[in-house]
Amino acid sequence: MNARRDAKKVLAVGDKIAALLSGLGPEVQGAILAEMVSRWLAGHMVIDEPNSVEVEKMRKDVLVEWLKLVFKMTPANEAMLREAHGLPPSAPPKEGMN
Repeated sequence: MNARRDAKKVLAVGDKIAALLSGLGPEVQGAILAEMVSRWLAGHMVIDEPNSVEVEKMRKDVLVEWLKLVFKMTPANEAMLREAHGLPPSAPPKEGMN
């Protein structure tokens, strides 16, 4: 696995998806993203034990780790959006907010 190549691929595909979502409104965008994440989570399974307690726990653990990544990436993406729209940078988070 090449991290630099993978990062470029993630950004390139992300840009394509962003173009598809552009202008659809937050409710439709959120629904599409929920559909995609639910498909991704459904792929985390145990073949011989469908819908087991272990699968449910594994999916929750995977989703928690994924959400940590989402929150880690959000400030950089917000900064890019603000710059693209000519908005001032956001204020740093207040104490206890992170």
